[in-house]
Amino acid sequence: MREPARWITHSSRLALGACALALAAMLAGCGLFEDLPPLATPTPEMSNIVTNPGFEEGGTGWSYRQQPEWHAFGVSDGFARTGSRALELWLRDNASLERTRITGATQILATQEIPEFLSGYYYVDEWQPTATFQYLQMVLSVKGADFEDEFEFHEIRVPLGGIDREPFLLSNARFSFLNRDQPKLREWTYFSFPVRDAFQTVLGRVPAAFESLEVFFEVRYDDKTPAQGETRAHVYYDDLYIGTQAGNPNRPEF
Repeated sequence: MREPARWITHSSRLALGACALALAAMLAGCGLFEDLPPLATPTPEMSNIVTNPGFEEGGTGWSYRQQPEWHAFGVSDGFARTGSRALELWLRDNASLERTRITGATQILATQEIPEFLSGYYYVDEWQPTATFQYLQMVLSVKGADFEDEFEFHEIRVPLGGIDREPFLLSNARFSFLNRDQPKLREWTYFSFPVRDAFQTVLGRVPAAFESLEVFFEVRYDDKTPAQGETRAHVYYDDLYIGTQAGNPNRPEF
């Protein structure tokens, strides 16, 4: 799912600036203005609230859940979409008895309002699904929001590929699918998501106040039985962005 562009392009800004300069020069020649100040050079708005979005600083700013089904993430050294590093996730159960296994990275975002937009890239190097549900997913989890119910956390879970239906139901979470197909192999795949609009349409409200907003990037399986055998996945994420859509630096080639 690619979001429609809402930004003013750099070339359009330059054209507007050129027209303004021409008009100012004409008026100055008529003696209407003297010593006009120079016009500021317009630049695209950059508003990424993700710390270390390309993992060039290793795992700085990122963590993972200290829970039995969670496993630590890695950072590649030498493989990336841009720069030299990317988030690296291995999913290997070795025919274990775990019904659920998650490898991922999380970050509590430095924001006091729900951001407008999210984008990034993933790369699937290996994909051997044997579990009932094996998929890529990102999650937006807001704590202490004014939803006027008994839940401390409210979540939007966004599958990026691998499953075509909800793997389970949660009272405080809703699923919003970006892709119901199997993920593409061995190519960087762009994804984007209208965060603020999704809070309104999926959860029914854009909270005006909350304690924290956390984002997750995962590969996982659910509802696996020993009879299904070994399941494997090797996934990278890179160039993650959360902010305004106008400031999105990820502009995929069509």
